Amino acid sequence: MVRIMDMTRRRLLGELSSFTLSTTALSFAMGASRADAVTGYDPREDIFYLNKALAKEHNVIMSYDFSIETGLFEKIAFESFNFILTDHNRHKDLITGAIAKLGGDPAQPPSREEFRKGFDAELIRTGSDALRFNLRFEVESYVVWSEIATYIKDPTLVSMSANCAADEAIHRAILVTAKASVPFDPTLRIRD
Repeated sequence: MVRIMDMTRRRLLGELSSFTLSTTALSFAMGASRADAVTGYDPREDIFYLNKALAKEHNVIMSYDFSIETGLFEKIAFESFNFILTDHNRHKDLITGAIAKLGGDPAQPPSREEFRKGFDAELIRTGSDALRFNLRFEVESYVVWSEIATYIKDPTLVSMSANCAADEAIHRAILVTAKASVPFDPTLRIRD
């Protein structure tokens, strides 16, 4: 076997891609095991973390809804936003179902007015502003999903969290790429 230090990045990724992990192995690698789920398992902990992720999903969904409503985007960006929004609605449904199955109460979204005031949504004047606005929520959502995947005990929920974190990483990449393709125009700049 070749030492990792001697490998190029491409070869290392090729070697790593040949491995597959079962849900149980993935759960164990991320800090949960079947024993944790059986012995002394308290679903309230998982409910707490899932509600944390659900609150972020509500925010990111509202940010996309608001950005789409502005009409600042061309057809391609609009279709990308709808694709990402579909993922977030799926995440929201998964979390809500998991929380209900565990016997908890899902976190409720803020009202549109609370959201707009709380996050200064009214300051969005350009497509670039909206991309930055949505990128902020994608980053927060990615961080929360990555974080809770290490704390959740139920192996199935750990797997779900890891998959959602991966989706968020893709969303973030799409937005960063879109943001990089928008020409910088200081006259349109509203805020940093």
